[in-house]
Amino acid sequence: PVAGTTALRTLRHGGDLAGQRVLITGASGAVGRFQIQIAREQGASVTAIAAARHEEDLRGLGAERVVESIE
Repeated sequence: PVAGTTALRTLRHGGDLAGQRVLITGASGAVGRFQIQIAREQGASVTAIAAARHEEDLRGLGAERVVESIE
C-alpha cells in the first residue's frame, strides 16, 4: 500500500497527465511499477528506465518504451 500511495502522490505533482509524456526512473521497483500503471490509466505515454531484463514486464504494465539503465 505504501508504494502505491507514493506513486500516486508523485504523479499528482504533474497535474493532468492525459496526453503527456512521463519518464519513470527506477521503473522496475515497486513505486515505478505503480507509476507506470497509474500514468497509463490517466492517458499518459510512459517511458521507463530500468535494467534490460525488466523490459518485457514493464511493457506488460503499460510502458511504451523502455530505456536500459546503466548498472
